[in-house]
Amino acid sequence: MRSTVFVMEQNIPMPKLKVIRGESKYDFMKDMSIGDSFVVQHGSNGYSVNGFVQQCYKVSKETDCKYSYRTLSGSTKSPSNWKVRIWRLR
Repeated sequence: MRSTVFVMEQNIPMPKLKVIRGESKYDFMKDMSIGDSFVVQHGSNGYSVNGFVQQCYKVSKETDCKYSYRTLSGSTKSPSNWKVRIWRLR
């Protein structure tokens, strides 16, 4: 059966997979000392609160560090004014 939406093509070479290894914009979290904290405003400088929450989990799994966060204002329902503070606990 032929698609009426897509054009099927043959002999198109597949590009090589680009593996980008470098610094993550969240790498500074690994350099935090116990007791350090910072505030994240959703959307500021390209950062999202969701990204930091995911990163807290990821870094905790990769290292022996532990992070926690608390919402200061806003919520997922109104992300434009969502602010959280993130602490390194261990």
